[in-house]
Amino acid sequence: MQMTTKEFAQFEGLEYPQAAGAIAFLMRKGVVKEAGKRISVTGKGKHSTVYEIPEGDVSFHFGRTGTVVAVDEPLPVEAPAAAIESPVEPVAAVA
Repeated sequence: MQMTTKEFAQFEGLEYPQAAGAIAFLMRKGVVKEAGKRISVTGKGKHSTVYEIPEGDVSFHFGRTGTVVAVDEPLPVEAPAAAIESPVEPVAAVA
C-alpha cells in the first residue's frame, strides 16, 4: 500500500516521529521503498513523500543476520534460550 509518513502514523496509531523513524529503518533494510511525491491540496509547501509499504506483517530478525523481511503470516516463535542466571545486587537508596 502507498502512504505518507503522516498516513502511516495514523494507520499504526503512532506519533509522527515514531512513524518517521520506523519508515527510515525499514527503508535502510529494503522493506519500504519511496514511491514518489504527492503535491499538497493547496499547492503550497513541500511535497509529501509517498512510500510503498508492504501489506501484512513485517517480521524483525535481529542478531547475527540482522535481516528484516515482510511476511504475510507471522513466523513461528522459537523457544527462548535458557536464561542466563546472574546475581543481582540491590541498589542502596539515596537519602
